[in-house]
Amino acid sequence: MHLTENIIRCGYRFGLEKFIPLKPNEITECNVDLWAISNLFKKGHKVRIDISSSCFPKYNRNPNTGESIKSYKKLKKATQRIYHNNKYPSYVLLPIIKR
Repeated sequence: MHLTENIIRCGYRFGLEKFIPLKPNEITECNVDLWAISNLFKKGHKVRIDISSSCFPKYNRNPNTGESIKSYKKLKKATQRIYHNNKYPSYVLLPIIKR
């Protein structure tokens, strides 16, 4: 069952006022807020997170070139890497609400 989704353009990870491009092969922290939702996860339930470069046509394409999404000339392939180790502990925060 799909619970929620959100989108982040990492070039605007500090706010929409200024575009700060990612540097190739540099590990960059990006936070994705999945907003306030509520769901009861019972014993045996599993959670899956899907991360993708695109959800076109639901969201505008990201040309991955730094060009405006309104007037880009070409598209560039993007690769996402999710790190999960002691130095880069990726995580999903699921608060527990007691009865």
